[in-house]
Amino acid sequence: MKTIVKFITRAGVTVLLGALFATSASAAPKGVVNVGRKLAQFNVIAKPGAWDPTVGNFCNGARIFFAQDTSGANDTLGRITWNLDPTVTGMTITDCNGTDGYATVTANENVNFAMFIRVMGPATSQLNFVCTVVVQSLNDNLCMIGSDTFKKGNQFTRIGTNIADDAFAQVLWDVSGDWKIFQVRLYELLP
Repeated sequence: MKTIVKFITRAGVTVLLGALFATSASAAPKGVVNVGRKLAQFNVIAKPGAWDPTVGNFCNGARIFFAQDTSGANDTLGRITWNLDPTVTGMTITDCNGTDGYATVTANENVNFAMFIRVMGPATSQLNFVCTVVVQSLNDNLCMIGSDTFKKGNQFTRIGTNIADDAFAQVLWDVSGDWKIFQVRLYELLP
């Protein structure tokens, strides 16, 4: 009888642990709701000094670099131009060297997706964010948040959506503040 009780107890613990790990592995991060799978992600990094790809400033398709803010907490670091183009596939950082003040991302406009951001550091970080639509088509809401200040945290904030309509769209993100790194994620929109 003791053997059967031990077996049932061990089986129950195994099932419980399996359920806990399966749930945590598939759970979306805080703030990411009502979307499907993750399509892409990249980090935006404020770095000191000039751009030099020979000393570790490689973009590797997952990073954009801006010159670190040296003129006060609200000094503008730069602008990210998003080109939502129906003739491309996927999402690509087409200019990762934002140390000149400008970086560019190109994404497939024929995919329904949502854009999320989260400030990752340092602890006292503030990201001043301004979103400006240059070219918008039909039902896009590329600037769900026109301007706001984000602080370091583990929660993502949805800042825009693209609705596929086979038409070019463009949006600008102006970023400033005392942040050092923030993350951008794209998730597919559910039908």
